[in-house]
Amino acid sequence: MRSTASQTQHLTISHPEFGGVSNRFVTDDVGYNPEGNQAAATQSRAFRHLRHDGVMHLLTTGNYYGRPGTTNWIAFLARYQSGDITARYGVEVTPSTQDLPADRFFIGKLSGAGVVWGLAASNGAAATSSVVATNNETALLVAELIHDADNTSARLWVNPMITPAPPAPDALLNNIPAIIFDKMAMVAQKQGGTVPIISLDELRFGETWESVTTGIPEPAMFVLVLLALPATRRR
Repeated sequence: MRSTASQTQHLTISHPEFGGVSNRFVTDDVGYNPEGNQAAATQSRAFRHLRHDGVMHLLTTGNYYGRPGTTNWIAFLARYQSGDITARYGVEVTPSTQDLPADRFFIGKLSGAGVVWGLAASNGAAATSSVVATNNETALLVAELIHDADNTSARLWVNPMITPAPPAPDALLNNIPAIIFDKMAMVAQKQGGTVPIISLDELRFGETWESVTTGIPEPAMFVLVLLALPATRRR
């Protein structure tokens, strides 16, 4: 999790155990079945736990992010390379004690025939941008989660101008089920099929727009390199 702690901005960082772990995530369309034989990979997932030090004002009584009256920001770079364009890939937030599909909030390329970036809530509600997610170009995605007493609202920007204040969003979801979480997952999934080759990088989590966009490479100037090193692959 590439975020920086700050007493003035109250930013959050990952749990120390992930301090040496890369935030580059590259899928492999070949994995291994329980018998140890090679098989088509239907899912790739890599977790990052979020630390609590210095950010108690953002946490619920159960030590989850999603406290009413708070806001969380998430940003990452994503790129589709090849493979099934109906697959789902991006970033999920989820509570570690449950971590079931019904508890996850998703940011990225939604599953199905649509080929654009979007948001998906645990109740099935979804919103999409007009930006294509399968054109072999690196995209910067920035999402905001706004937590109220009974629900959450979410906004998404795709390739926004990095200005002091956020411009108008490209997609939004209002009054969706309350989101609580303490970990993030970089994911790619194709139910009953093979995951495409995609890559995610520069995953950031913070409390403000500025905290997750400052210093991030512009998509037009940044090319995600699909590394063949085993350490960068998640099967």
